[in-house]
Amino acid sequence: MTKRVQLTHEYLERQLREFEKRYQMDSAQFYEKFNRSELPDTHEMVEWASYCDMAAKAGLKRKAPA
Repeated sequence: MTKRVQLTHEYLERQLREFEKRYQMDSAQFYEKFNRSELPDTHEMVEWASYCDMAAKAGLKRKAPA
């Protein structure tokens, strides 16, 4: 893995963790609810969904929450 890819993965992981902590929900659960329109389309929710999309496209393998 190149340094740039590693930094991108670290950045995405950090962003996802911040949202998970703020909303007390893991990103997979959030993404399912968001896509079923069970959550509001606020700026933050759209941003979180975007980070989920970017992480999936980047091939980020998430670790189980500790």
